[in-house]
Amino acid sequence: MSRRRERQAAELRALERLRGRIVTAIHTGHLNPGDRLPSYRTVAEESGLDLRAAARVYAALQDEGLVEVRGRSGVVVAPQERIGGRVLAETARWAVGVFAAGWRRRIPVPKLSEFLERCVETIRVRAACVESIEDVRLALCDEVRTQLGIDTSPVPLAALVEEGAGARPDRLLSELRDADLLVTTTFHVAALRPIATRLGRPLVGVRLDPDLVLRVKRELAQGGIVVVCVDPSFEKRLAEVVGEALAGGIRLAVLRPDGTIPPHPPGLPILLTRAAAGKLGQNRPDTPFPEWPVLATDSAEELIELLLRLNLEAMRESGGGGEGE
Repeated sequence: MSRRRERQAAELRALERLRGRIVTAIHTGHLNPGDRLPSYRTVAEESGLDLRAAARVYAALQDEGLVEVRGRSGVVVAPQERIGGRVLAETARWAVGVFAAGWRRRIPVPKLSEFLERCVETIRVRAACVESIEDVRLALCDEVRTQLGIDTSPVPLAALVEEGAGARPDRLLSELRDADLLVTTTFHVAALRPIATRLGRPLVGVRLDPDLVLRVKRELAQGGIVVVCVDPSFEKRLAEVVGEALAGGIRLAVLRPDGTIPPHPPGLPILLTRAAAGKLGQNRPDTPFPEWPVLATDSAEELIELLLRLNLEAMRESGGGGEGE
């Protein structure tokens, strides 16, 4: 591929990614008309584009009616007509692409939803989510289960250390033996790779959503955040993610044994982990950070690909076919 085509492909990926983020945030209420969007420089840094390419991406979104470019004032969300308007039209364009792709594979439009359901529900795919930190472990389990439809089991990394790195597959934890794949963060891929090899299971090392990391960094740069969690070691992990220069702005609030939040500096935005939210229930504080996604797009895509592959193999073995009818 020529350099020009590579640049065009990168620009198209950035456009689709940014469009998806904006539309999803509008639908979920995290963005409203007039809200500021990331600067050209931020979009360029996140996507590896230059500033002119980032400007073209925003110009394309402005042509679609999703954003307004206001010169030096930056880029904001444009007014949206939710019923029969721009957001619905964008969703319709996406749906047309999905149905057209199915039609090209000889899947009739009325049958596509049934086919897609079989692609993810012919078998229940199981994942063992391995992590050393409880807050991260439960966040992985929750998102992989609720957003991707994969059954999950949380596995503390310490449990594997106790089992022994050289343990035979039949002596490893049942959560690992019974799993179709192992999921961990990039911090523990090296430790888990030998175990995945012995088990003959795929291993996926996931990354954090870069938009979430960027938002945390912004809040830290503006004065700090309060992190409400259940595992004190989460502070060190978060510091590794945001970098030493910003780590000093983290104010840790580890839940007490009675499930209450200890005193913390008032006025700072709160980052609430899934584990802490589960223990707090209805008493959870407000947070400006979205509940999901936690996973980066490429990590979610890798897990979705495995989910589909395992289901398509099961469909083929059962005589249901893997593509078309």
